[in-house]
Amino acid sequence: MSTLPRLMQPGAIVMAPTAIELRLYRSSLGLSQRTAAQVIHSSERTWQDWESGRSPMHPGLWELFQAKTKGSPITQHLLEAATGVLSDMAHM
Repeated sequence: MSTLPRLMQPGAIVMAPTAIELRLYRSSLGLSQRTAAQVIHSSERTWQDWESGRSPMHPGLWELFQAKTKGSPITQHLLEAATGVLSDMAHM
C-alpha cells in the first residue's frame, strides 16, 4: 500500500480536493489563503470559495499547487489522516 494520499499517487487521476483537504494542505505549509492563491495566480476570494466548499478547485490547479509547493512529509501524513477521518464519517 502506498504511503501517499490518493491525490498524490504517481499516475493517479487527479481529482479536485475537498475543502478540508485543501485547507489542511495549505495550513500545513504555513501559507495564508492570500499567499496560496498567489502561488497559482488566483484571487484570495476564489481560494476562500474553494476552502469553504462554495466551489470546487479545478483538478489542474490542485495539481499545479502541489507541484509548486512540493508538499512535505507532514503534509502528506495530515492529508492521509483527513481522508481516513472523512471516510469513517461517511460510514456512520
